Amino acid sequence: MEYLETSYDIIKDVYTKGAYVHVVLGNAGNKVTPLVTKIVYGTLENWLLLKYNLSLHYKKAPQNTVLILLLISSYCLKFLSIPDHAVVNSSVDLMVKIGKKEAKGFVNKILRIMASKDLVYPEKNSPVYDEVYFNLPSWIIRKVKQDYKDKYKEILKPSSFGYEHIRLNRNKINEKEFESKYEYYKKTNVGYFVNMSDELKDLFKKGHITIQSKGSIAVVDAIGEDLLNKLVLDVCAAPGGKSVYLAEKGAVVTSCDIHTHRVKLIDSYVKRVGVKLNILENDATVMNPEFIDKFDVVLVDAPCSGLGVINRRQDMVFSKSETDIASLKKLQRKIIETSKNYVKKGGVLLYSTCTILKEENHHVISSFLKENPNFTFDKNTELTPVDGEVQILPIEEGEEGYYIARLKRVS
Repeated sequence: MEYLETSYDIIKDVYTKGAYVHVVLGNAGNKVTPLVTKIVYGTLENWLLLKYNLSLHYKKAPQNTVLILLLISSYCLKFLSIPDHAVVNSSVDLMVKIGKKEAKGFVNKILRIMASKDLVYPEKNSPVYDEVYFNLPSWIIRKVKQDYKDKYKEILKPSSFGYEHIRLNRNKINEKEFESKYEYYKKTNVGYFVNMSDELKDLFKKGHITIQSKGSIAVVDAIGEDLLNKLVLDVCAAPGGKSVYLAEKGAVVTSCDIHTHRVKLIDSYVKRVGVKLNILENDATVMNPEFIDKFDVVLVDAPCSGLGVINRRQDMVFSKSETDIASLKKLQRKIIETSKNYVKKGGVLLYSTCTILKEENHHVISSFLKENPNFTFDKNTELTPVDGEVQILPIEEGEEGYYIARLKRVS
C-alpha cells in the first residue's frame, strides 16, 4: 500500500496546493520509487479522462480527498498490471488510514465498477470532449483556439517526448569531445536531446552540460553574438539559466530576483557551472536608481502563465486560472515599464515569456511601443525575424512555446 499512499500524498499537494509535481517528487526523497513516479505522472496525464469515466458511476461528486484516491486507483486499474483486487483493497485501507472510513464502501463500489469497464471518451460533439481529449480546462482551450484557430490541436496535444534538451558549456567541453564519448538522441542547432544517463548526470554536476530548452537558449541568442564585456541586466533571472549562458558568452551580467530563495537558486547554478555573476535580490517592479541608463542589454524574461510548456507539464493546470492572466498582464507591463529605464541609448531591451497567449506577448509589446516612441523593434540581427519578434509554438518534437521580442532604445 505504500506506493499508493505516497502517490496520494504527492498528488494531493499538486491538486490542492498548486505545487509543481517535480518539486514535490524531489522533496519526497526515498519514498519515490519508479512505480510511484509512473503513477503520479500517469494519473496527472489522464486526469480528466479518468475523472469523466468515474463521473459516469456516481451522481454526486465526492470530496477532493476521495476523488484524488479514486483517480490514482483508477489509473492503476486501467494502465498498470497490478492485480485489481490489490488496488481495490489497498485503496479501501488507505481511506481508513487518512480518516475517511465512512467512504470506504463507496470507494470499494466505484473501483470494482471501474475494474470491470473499459475507459470511454465523451461523444465528439460533447462540450467536454476537448477537455477530456487534451486533459485541459476549457478556458485554456478556448484562449489558445482564439489565437491559433488552425493550429490549436497541434499545440495542445499531449507530448510523450521524454528527452531533455542540454547545451554544452563550451568553456569545459566541446562538441567533438562530447559526441565521441556520450550517447544522445538528436543533435539540434543549439545542443542535444538526451536521455539523462548516470554519465550525463555526472557531467551536469561538474558543470560541463546544463539542461536548457531550445526556446530558453533562443532568448539569449536573440540578443546577438557580440556580448564580450557588454553590461547585461537580467531582471527576473531565477533559476539562472539565461544569466549563466550570457556570462559564458562573455557578458558582464547582473542577475536579479525578488525572492531570497530564488536568488539562492541562481547562486547554486553559478557555483555548479563556474561563471561570474553579480547576483542581487531586487524587485523588478520598483525603480532602482543605480540601474538607470546603465546597461547595454536588459532582459525581461517575464512571469507568465507558462502555457508554452503545458503539454509537458500537465500539473500546471491545477495552479492556473483564467483570472491569473489579467493579473499577469498587469505585472508584465509594470516590469517592462520599469526595466526600460535601465537601457542605455542605443541599447537592447529583450522581452520573453514561455507562453503562447498573444495577450501576454504581442499585445503587451504592441501596447508598450505605442506608449514609448523612444523604443522600436530592432531589425538589425539575423537571430530574430525582420519584424523583431518571434513566437515559437510547441508543435515540433521537443519544442516549447516561447515568445521573444527584441527592442532598441533609439533616443
